[in-house]
Amino acid sequence: MRIVKGHAIGSISLAVGVIAGTVALRGAAWATPMNNGLDTVRSVESDCAGIGKNERELGLMAYRASIAGTHPLHELTDLGKWKVTRESGSVVLFRAEPNTSAAWLRRVNACHNELVAEGQVAASGGTSDPFVVPGTMVSVDETETGFAVSVRASSGQGVAEVAHRLAGLSTSGQVATALNAR
Repeated sequence: MRIVKGHAIGSISLAVGVIAGTVALRGAAWATPMNNGLDTVRSVESDCAGIGKNERELGLMAYRASIAGTHPLHELTDLGKWKVTRESGSVVLFRAEPNTSAAWLRRVNACHNELVAEGQVAASGGTSDPFVVPGTMVSVDETETGFAVSVRASSGQGVAEVAHRLAGLSTSGQVATALNAR
């Protein structure tokens, strides 16, 4: 490190500055909303490349026959000095199907949600699709016998709406659920 006119300049501080500037620029690019219609078309095309019409229109509900069950999603939350468990959504269990992976289910969900957001397709089942509730985040994980799709809501109202939509599926005789036991 050397001193130039009272300022310490070193390779470490220069590297940190370059990295911070790069991160700041990338963060700004990620935070910029898409306001160009062409960008939206490109996003939908890339999210939906190779996904069939049925999956585009229905999303994960195209695999409704593979739903093995559901249960509430509980997460540990800090509340000051206390740790409490709160219900933050639901988990939908899907049986494994040939040629289906967690990555594929994530792509199907992303494509369907993008098309719903753009108004190109209606949410599958109208207001009964638990995977398109506003303010939720969907994640897909592999299990020994298939997949666990977690639907996390950002509010109590979202948690209730997801549970309501899943209960609607189970009362129609399509899903065995632990949500009915409440």
